[in-house]
Amino acid sequence: MYYEKLQSEKELNDEISDNESDLPVSGGARKKLNINRYDLLNQQSHSESEVKEDDNETEANKSCEGDNNHESVKRKKKKKKKRKMLILKEVVRIMQNKRKNRGGGRGHVKMTWLVSGKDNWPQEYNTSYEHSTSYRQVQNRFLEAVESLNPDNILAIINEHPYHVDALIQLSDLCRLSEDLAMAAEFIERALYCLECAFHPLFNIAQGNCRLDYRRQENRSLYITLFKHLLFVGGRACYRTALEFCKLLLSLDPDGDPLAIKLAIDFYAIRAKEFTWLIDFYEEWESSKNLSQLPNFAFSIAVAYFHISSDDTTKADMLLQEALLMFPGVLKPLLEKCSVQTDSRVSTHAYFESKQSPALSQLILLYINRSYHIWKESELLPWLERNVNIIMDKVDKADPAIKDYESKRTKRYQGPMPRSICRHIILSDIKEYLLCQKEEDGARALPDGDANDGGDLRRSVASLVGAMRDLLSNIRIPDVPNDADVDENDESDEEDEHNNYLT
Repeated sequence: MYYEKLQSEKELNDEISDNESDLPVSGGARKKLNINRYDLLNQQSHSESEVKEDDNETEANKSCEGDNNHESVKRKKKKKKKRKMLILKEVVRIMQNKRKNRGGGRGHVKMTWLVSGKDNWPQEYNTSYEHSTSYRQVQNRFLEAVESLNPDNILAIINEHPYHVDALIQLSDLCRLSEDLAMAAEFIERALYCLECAFHPLFNIAQGNCRLDYRRQENRSLYITLFKHLLFVGGRACYRTALEFCKLLLSLDPDGDPLAIKLAIDFYAIRAKEFTWLIDFYEEWESSKNLSQLPNFAFSIAVAYFHISSDDTTKADMLLQEALLMFPGVLKPLLEKCSVQTDSRVSTHAYFESKQSPALSQLILLYINRSYHIWKESELLPWLERNVNIIMDKVDKADPAIKDYESKRTKRYQGPMPRSICRHIILSDIKEYLLCQKEEDGARALPDGDANDGGDLRRSVASLVGAMRDLLSNIRIPDVPNDADVDENDESDEEDEHNNYLT
C-alpha cells in the first residue's frame, strides 16, 4: 500500500462572495471580496450599535421636511458606507488570522492526531511512504553516513533535508545513548509528525481499520517511530496515551503484529488501570493468539482480575496459580527485582529453579524488567505469597497437574526466537535486560586475546555521542528521521509460525 504526501489545504474554501462587499478598483472596475458569512455571525460589535444608529436616524428623518430631508439622506448614506467599511476591515482581519494560523508567517503547523507540531520546527516537509527518486538518493546517503560512524555526515543530511525520517530516528538514538532524553523524544515526535503529514487522505487511523505491511521497507518507519514514541510517552507516566499507541500499532497488522506489541500492551493497560479493557481484550484474543502462553499476559491477566475483585479473588487466584505453574522461572527474579527477601522454603524450593529454554528465559526476563514495579504494590505481594505457598504444597504432594505443565513448557518455546520478538526486544532497549544479557553472555562473547574490544567499542560510542552533542549545540535542530531497518529479510516471518506461542 502506498501513502502519498497530503496536498496543501485549500485556502478559505468555506468563504463565499458577497455582492454587497464589492470594492472599487482603478479604472472604475469593481473587485469582489470573498467573505465567510459564518464568521460574520460572531462579529456583532459594529453592526449592532450602528444598526441602532440607523434606526434612530430613520425615525428622525420622518419628522424632517425639505432640505433637512436631503441632508438626512446624505448622512444616512455616509453612515451606511462607514458601517460597511468597518465590517469589511473586520472580515479581512479574520481571514488574515486564518491564514496565519494555517501556515502564514512562521507557522506551517498542521493539525495532527498523533503529535502536535511545534512552531520552531522546520517549515518544509517532503516525504512519502513511496520513496521518490530524490528521496531514495538521500536514503542512500544516509546509509553511507551511518556506516561511516561520523555524526557530521548525518547532520549534513538533516540540514539539507530537515524531515528525513531515518536520520531523525538515528539522532534520537544517539541522544538517548547520551541520556539526553528530552532531545531524543523530540526527534521522534518530529519524525512521527512528518509521517502523519504524509498519510493518504483515506488513511484514517481514528477508524482503526488501516493496515500497513511491515514487509515493505518504506512502511517500517511508521511502526518503529510509533514504538519509540510510546516508550517515551510511557516513560513520562502517560500510561493511558501509551496504551492507545499500543492499540494503534496492533491495529496496523493485527495478525502479524510485526513488533510483538502484545508483549507490552498488558503492562500499559495495568499501569493505566484499564483492567476491564485488558480482560475483554484477553478473552477476545486468547482463542486465536494464545495469549496465556506469554508470561506477561499470564501474570497480567491475573493481576487485572485481582484489581476488579471486591472480596472474592477466586478467579484471580486460579489464574495466578496457573501462571506460576507454567512459568516458575518468574518468581525468584521477580522477588529479587522487587527487593523482597524470600523465606527459606521459597529460596530452596527446586520447582522455582526448573529448567527452561533460552527463548522462554528471554520472555521472562523481558516481562520482569518491564513490569516489576507493578508487583511493588503493597496489596499484591501478600496475594502473591499466599498463592506461591499453595503451589509449593501442590508440588510437594506430586499433583498430576505439575507434570502436565512441565510437559507443555518443554514442548513449547523451542527453536529460534520469532523475529517479531527480536524486533521488540531490540526496540524496547530495557537497560536492565541488556545488562543481564551481557552478564550471561559476556564470558563467551569475545574470543581469547580480544578482551579489550568491549572497552574500545564503548569508547567509540562515547566519542560519537560527544561529537553529536557539540554539533547539536551549534546547528538548527533537525526534523524527521527514519530508523534503520530492524529486519532485512522481509519474508522470513513465515519461518516463525512453528513457534506458536505468539500466534
